[in-house]
Amino acid sequence: MKVALTSLVCLAGVLILAGCGGSMGFLKPGGDDSQADALVDKSLDAIGSQAAWSKVGSIDCWAIVTSYDEAGLAALTRLKLTIYPGPRKISTVIQTSDGPVSVTADESGIIRSMFFPLKLDGEVAQRLDRELAMILYHVLGPLNLIDGTEVPGSVSNVQVAGEDLIRLSVDGGSPGRAAYYFKGQERLLRLVTVGGDEKGSQGTAAIYDYINLPDGLSVPRRIRIVKIGQTSIIGDQPVLVVELTDVSVHRGIKSTRMWRRVTNW
Repeated sequence: MKVALTSLVCLAGVLILAGCGGSMGFLKPGGDDSQADALVDKSLDAIGSQAAWSKVGSIDCWAIVTSYDEAGLAALTRLKLTIYPGPRKISTVIQTSDGPVSVTADESGIIRSMFFPLKLDGEVAQRLDRELAMILYHVLGPLNLIDGTEVPGSVSNVQVAGEDLIRLSVDGGSPGRAAYYFKGQERLLRLVTVGGDEKGSQGTAAIYDYINLPDGLSVPRRIRIVKIGQTSIIGDQPVLVVELTDVSVHRGIKSTRMWRRVTNW
């Protein structure tokens, strides 16, 4: 497979999730709000607790990002990232022919300014726009469920690729979300589907592997995003792979809105 190597030196961040296995510990399926809320709360405890994350101002890391186009051509990028979980932003500084350029993105992509236009060619800008938005959403994981932007729905027991998981449907968010999948007694996030999770659909599935930080927080070591397959949720066509290293957490003051657990929708 041909690989196009693009060197982007960036400043921006990353967070979330870690894990250990465990027996399944099934929940009763259904749409009970208290059951969904309990599942979300336990998934937050699995990555260090909501209280611990509420003290995090930003997370820095290095990332190797491999992005795939429809033909399967891969573009490899080494990024230095920082994510701000409270305001849900990711900021980067990239090297261009005109020197370093600061870039900020949210879940919709790069936030452009008429005063500071982004001087990148179309292909690079489009790929960076897509990558930053996907990375921001996926590394936040269950933290996306804190402020009511995504509303927990029904809970069901499922099996994906031979693994017993608990599926939590969600409403809201942009673009349309499908579900979070948790594993083990710890309810650690294992899988997130976006844009639908029926076999053969046009959605994607993100699969997580984790590392534990010294302060008790957990973040993804690797996030692998693939298209939904014809016979399994986890398909064979890659979309994005993110490998994280040198993760450091920085304490800071955050917006209380982000960290207020909404239970009355």
